[in-house]
Amino acid sequence: MKLLALSLGLLTGCGLSGGQSLERNKTLVRRTHTEVWSRGDLKAADEIYAPDFVAHWTGGPDTKGLEAFKAFVTDGRRRGPDLQETVEQIVAEGDLVVTRFLSRGTFDSEPGEPTKRKQVTMREFAIHRIRDGKIVEQWTAGGILDIRPIPDPPAP
Repeated sequence: MKLLALSLGLLTGCGLSGGQSLERNKTLVRRTHTEVWSRGDLKAADEIYAPDFVAHWTGGPDTKGLEAFKAFVTDGRRRGPDLQETVEQIVAEGDLVVTRFLSRGTFDSEPGEPTKRKQVTMREFAIHRIRDGKIVEQWTAGGILDIRPIPDPPAP
C-alpha cells in the first residue's frame, strides 16, 4: 500500500493535485501583471521568471534572458509610467497559463518621433510556460512594442 501511495505521489507531482498546481501557476502569472508590469517591481521579476526566460513578441524580436527582460520592462515603464494591466481572463492547463488582459496608460511616442503623450488601451493576450515554479517562456500578442490603440469592435 505504501508503494502505491508513493507511486501515485510521484505521478501527480509529489502530492500536489493538478488543480493545486494549476492554481499556483495562475497566481504566479497574475503576479507578472500586477507586480512586474503595473508596478515595475523588478525584484518580483527575479522571483517570477527563470534566468533563461524568453519572451516572443508579435511586434519585434524575442527578448532572451531575465536581465534583458527587466531592461525591456524598465524601458516600457519609462515610456508609460502609469501603465496598468488588468487580467480579464486566465486559463491554465498543464505547464501553460493563458491570460487575456487590458493594458492602459499614457505613453510617450517611439524614439525618433516628435515627443508627445497619448492615452492608450490595448487588448492583449499572453501564453506563459511554467517550469519549476518560474515562467520560462512567453508568447504575447499586442504588447508594449506595438503601442497603437485598438478600436472597439463594431456594435452588432
